Amino acid sequence: MDINSLLFLIAITLVAYILKGLTGFGPALIVVPFFTVAVGVEYALPASAIFDAIAGFILLSTVYKQISWKFCIPLMIAMAVGSFIGANAVFGVSPALIRILIGSFIFLFGVYLWTEKGKSSHESIPDLTTVSPGGAAAGFFGGISGGMIGMSGPIVAIYLKYFFQKDFFRSQLIAIFLVENIVRTFIYIKGGLINFQNVNLLLYCLPALLIGLWLGHKLHLQISERLFNRVVSVILISVSVKLVLF
Repeated sequence: MDINSLLFLIAITLVAYILKGLTGFGPALIVVPFFTVAVGVEYALPASAIFDAIAGFILLSTVYKQISWKFCIPLMIAMAVGSFIGANAVFGVSPALIRILIGSFIFLFGVYLWTEKGKSSHESIPDLTTVSPGGAAAGFFGGISGGMIGMSGPIVAIYLKYFFQKDFFRSQLIAIFLVENIVRTFIYIKGGLINFQNVNLLLYCLPALLIGLWLGHKLHLQISERLFNRVVSVILISVSVKLVLF
């Protein structure tokens, strides 16, 4: 690989993990398409999983006291069940139609979130000392979305952002996506997608990942709720456009 391509991938990694450090999700939206164009999907998918697993472990050390495992674990289990059902397409619905429906829903919520004025919460907040049926439902339908069209995160992010401020939103997503990306990494190892060549490339990008996480974390501590909502809104609208048009 020439030096210009390598510098491009390093810059992409930096931007993606500033976003991860800031919001707790979203780097795959940047890493996967740009790495695919530059070095191919056989590098892009393992890079996304491994980078997110590394980032998740690092960020977990800063938020573990804020994580409600009674909230997250049922959501993760429901997401796994939904993923299995979605992957087997038991509903017999066209994946293209599913992409349009889910993309439209995500777009509408993204627009709604842009108009939010950073209020503290909604009137009915789930009780985090017990299992949350709403969180489990979000995980289930997010899993179905992931199983059918490869995108589970936005549904869970929408549920969390509707009810919670940025700190709790980000902390739970860090925990949820860490587990998901550990599983993805093992699947890629078993399938032979992770090898010396792509791991060697990832090592060049690792410093950019660390710097990006640090910068994103600093931004998260300073950003207002309203501006945070708008960043999340832009991510969700970008995802929706990708789902509907591509």
